[in-house]
Amino acid sequence: SVSLSDVSMPISFPASMSVHLPVVRVCTTVDVSIRFLVVVKPMAMACKKACVEDSDAARLNFKDLVGQVNSAVTKVLHAVAPDTGPSPAEQAAAKAAAEAAALEEAAAKAKTEAANSAAEEKTERIQLPDEGDKVSFEIAVAARDLQDEATKWSSKDNNLILVAREMALNMSEMAKMLHAEGDERSPKKLLAIAKTEAKLTNDVIRLAKATAASCTDHRLKRTLLALVDRLPMLSTQLKIVATVKAAYSGQHSNRHDDESSETLVLNAQNLMKSVKDVVKAAQSTTFKLTPGSDAALMWQRCG
Repeated sequence: SVSLSDVSMPISFPASMSVHLPVVRVCTTVDVSIRFLVVVKPMAMACKKACVEDSDAARLNFKDLVGQVNSAVTKVLHAVAPDTGPSPAEQAAAKAAAEAAALEEAAAKAKTEAANSAAEEKTERIQLPDEGDKVSFEIAVAARDLQDEATKWSSKDNNLILVAREMALNMSEMAKMLHAEGDERSPKKLLAIAKTEAKLTNDVIRLAKATAASCTDHRLKRTLLALVDRLPMLSTQLKIVATVKAAYSGQHSNRHDDESSETLVLNAQNLMKSVKDVVKAAQSTTFKLTPGSDAALMWQRCG
């Protein structure tokens, strides 16, 4: 075989004919058989001759000559490189292989999601400190009570459950910090935990309000919103009390520190219980939401 570039012939068109002549491009990267020389080259030479003569006859015949050349080139290329598309059997086999690969990928994805879900659901239960440390113990109890409620439900496609679990774990960190000694009992950490709890509370409020907005049962909606309305005040109080507690931290015999500790415990208990009540109220709206609502949460029991 020879390359088209080996038999290409530059053709110069006179200026008087250039406006009437199409631009012909020939691929120089496809190898063709010697038939190109026999079939196409004579026609190309005729075109070149017509261009050189620049006669009326050339102008009349040139269009037909170019058409014949293009047709001949197409035939040669088809003869040399016939359609090599897959046969029906090959297409069916390729389709079956693609479907098998898709099924395998879906199975692997499902397996991965199941493993991730199992790992996510396997949340370690909050450990309670010594009852002798009343402040830490009671805060930890309140946190674990919320955790127990939240872990009844899968957090898959349910951000409210996910946030409630985070709140419980974050509150348990406060209990651990208050139970710690020395440098681990950090006022800055206490304030950071309170701020995180306030942020998570805002997430609960947003999710619960979206659920209430889609609830078609007015009684359930009012109940949920009434519980949600308590949360902003409780989260704000937590930050204030944590600030006071941090200010008197380390002053073991200080009366203000004792009072702030008692208030902190009460506030933590109220916040954890209120979030627990919101979770239960939101779950009760499951079958009373507007169909197709974006606010719908998936309520699937664990275990």
